[in-house]
Amino acid sequence: MTEEELSQRADSWANIAQAAETVPARSAIGGGSLPGETLPTWVVRIPSSTPGDAESLTQRLRANTPPIIARIEDDAVLLDPRTVLPEDEGDVKAALKNLTQEVAI
Repeated sequence: MTEEELSQRADSWANIAQAAETVPARSAIGGGSLPGETLPTWVVRIPSSTPGDAESLTQRLRANTPPIIARIEDDAVLLDPRTVLPEDEGDVKAALKNLTQEVAI
């Protein structure tokens, strides 16, 4: 995927969660199997409203069916569209919508 495509996908996800934003980031190649090797990407960043809230948000996403795996950086949840197949994108959007309804993000 091009960076522009990744940015557009991230934007469409970020629009679901009010506090979310799209920011540039780096993705580990091979899920971390190539240490230090990364690719540029765009991610959805959901900041924590309180310390430790990022962990709670990632737990809720992992409890989703199907589970949504995110990472935490600087007490914010990051979702990387580079790691999601296009046919699975609807699951991520549904999880974000459910999460938004559960908590004010």
